[in-house]
Amino acid sequence: MQKRFVVLFVLLITLKQFLWMVYMPLWHFPDEQAHFGQVQNIAEGLGSIFPSTFNTSREIAETEGFLGTFRDWGGNNLFTYHPEFNITYSQSKTGVYENLIRSFPKPWRTEMVIKEATVYPPLYYSLSAVFYSVFETQSIFERVMGVRILNLVFFLCTVYGAYLIAKLLFPKLIVLQMALVLLVSFHPMFSFLSAGINSYNIFNMTFTYMLYLCLLVLEKGLKPRYLLLMLLLLFLNIAGKSQGKLTPFIYLYPLVVSFIKYRDTRTLILLTGVVSFFVGIGAFLKSIFAGQQFLPDVARISGLTAAPELTLFGHVKNSIRQTMTQTVPWYFGVYRWLSMVSPPLVIKITNRVLIGAVLGLFVHIVMRMRARKTSHELVQIGFLAYASIVYYAGIIFYDYLFIKTHNFSLGIQGRYFFPTIVFHMALLLIGITSWIPVVRVRNLVAHVLGFGMVALHTFIFFWVHASYFDTSSFGIFFRQASQNKALWAKSPFLELYIGVFCILCVITLGVYINNQFHAQKKT
Repeated sequence: MQKRFVVLFVLLITLKQFLWMVYMPLWHFPDEQAHFGQVQNIAEGLGSIFPSTFNTSREIAETEGFLGTFRDWGGNNLFTYHPEFNITYSQSKTGVYENLIRSFPKPWRTEMVIKEATVYPPLYYSLSAVFYSVFETQSIFERVMGVRILNLVFFLCTVYGAYLIAKLLFPKLIVLQMALVLLVSFHPMFSFLSAGINSYNIFNMTFTYMLYLCLLVLEKGLKPRYLLLMLLLLFLNIAGKSQGKLTPFIYLYPLVVSFIKYRDTRTLILLTGVVSFFVGIGAFLKSIFAGQQFLPDVARISGLTAAPELTLFGHVKNSIRQTMTQTVPWYFGVYRWLSMVSPPLVIKITNRVLIGAVLGLFVHIVMRMRARKTSHELVQIGFLAYASIVYYAGIIFYDYLFIKTHNFSLGIQGRYFFPTIVFHMALLLIGITSWIPVVRVRNLVAHVLGFGMVALHTFIFFWVHASYFDTSSFGIFFRQASQNKALWAKSPFLELYIGVFCILCVITLGVYINNQFHAQKKT
């Protein structure tokens, strides 16, 4: 790819993410107020864990009340399951309660009144607290926006990780590399989640690089520097999310394959594989039997007495059914506190593309196996599927333990699986294009998939924000979108941001088409 295009593309996706940050109302990213609560507790010197007491400040709770996102005992607020609801907007760029919220006294930041803040591993929240502190003297609107900005770094690094993976999976196939990057970077729900305050953002990044490292081991064997990086990413994954404890199980695949392929590193591979496996299995079983919090909110084995009628097999069957009917549609987009999913036509199109990808992938694998050649490509595809299945199984099993502890399910939302989104999109791309023998047709299909995702993202962005703000005129839209925001997220900056984005889209597309034209002339 030409440097000029790369620079334009990075600017484009950076501005695209920034648009989500400045246009989305306060507390409308998934559980943003809970994640911000843990950030605030660290930044204000209160620590991050309050095991038996309230852990969310009065400032956050009062703001939620005024803006309609305060949740009741069932976890629902005024927006939940009510796509028609909106708060009352004023006739100016200042929200009805905005000045009141800005005048909240500073002691409210450390006055704990409800228990809602997260108590997740500290890596994301400690880094976010630094950005919080930069805007410490300003209102909650500026502080939230300051923490949101940090997520740009995690998103861009994740997209770069997707590019590195694309180069390993599709060497010399520039069109397929670009298609995979577009599928990831313009995925609407992934873009939405990555713009808000959520610890998944740093976990998605570290997990992506862990998966890339595993592909490198499959490609080149286990080298000493890879071993050190594997241990580092294991630590970062666990420090980012509890799901990071699945990392040793994912390491097993490349370690076993590498052992079979490169006999000279047998001792190192066996030692690493055995240690990783038994650290994962042994620590899990020991802590569960001892009643320790190896996994949050899960009782020890003797305490798993809730929902006695639920068996593991029954739970797996229910989870697969839920995945087909709810998780997959939510994977591509669920907004406004679960009150709005993608339009039915979008769901139908994405479902048919997924079915086509699965069938194409199956045919491709069968044809390669019939040729009786264990190619490196099949080893790679096997790992893409293995890592995705292991992560999915881990989420399902945790939900089973949670139900057996608390007698209700956490639910299995599509966004829980974004740590493996690069592999999901790679499998989709392989399934759709790999069986097409004509290079030009395959490239055309890859272009349609990649730029189709760009079109879908653009539509979803405007569709979601049109549900919040009156679209009868540009003036009213931008006036309402300016309310209850940081000063740099108000009109006329909003018009400027989106204007520059549209111009950048046209320029970037033009440069890309020009590059493709010259590339075809050379061939």
